[in-house]
Amino acid sequence: MTPADTGWSNQIVYSTPDIGGFKANLQYQFGEQAGQTSKNNVGVNFFYFGGPLTLTGFYENADITNPVNTLLANNQKYWMLLGAYDFGMVKPYLSYGEKKIDDTVSTKGKTYQVGASAPLGNGKLIAEWVKTDWSTPDVNRKTFTLGYDYNLSKRTDVYAMFMNDKITNQNTGNSFGIGIRHKF
Repeated sequence: MTPADTGWSNQIVYSTPDIGGFKANLQYQFGEQAGQTSKNNVGVNFFYFGGPLTLTGFYENADITNPVNTLLANNQKYWMLLGAYDFGMVKPYLSYGEKKIDDTVSTKGKTYQVGASAPLGNGKLIAEWVKTDWSTPDVNRKTFTLGYDYNLSKRTDVYAMFMNDKITNQNTGNSFGIGIRHKF
């Protein structure tokens, strides 16, 4: 995630119509500072839902100094591709993405993710493993999550998740979360 994606003021968006299960969005944000044209954010994302196959991806070029923010890197570029295929008894998914930060010292991160969900009772069992490697500093983060999502109705579900998180040279952290979600 990027701090720049929490909200872009002065943004224009074009969303394509659904063309055979394919949709895309193009975003452009004009600079927040008067006369400043070089600090504009650009984003694009796409979705494809074709039967059991799901594909999605995004690209974002975000100038964090838009508006001025001296605590964060000047420019961050992200891209990620994700895919899933529903076999009925199991739905595996995987993704790969990269992030490049240009500041006084440039760094690059690579993220790998693999997971699956499987129907179980009136819900589904979910498992996921994610690893991110950073070039500067030489740090990696590995996260494993296991959870269950139970459908109370067509629009309401409850879930419980356990997460194990490990960052280079840090103690392992474990988290547990429960929640309820209602779709309007």
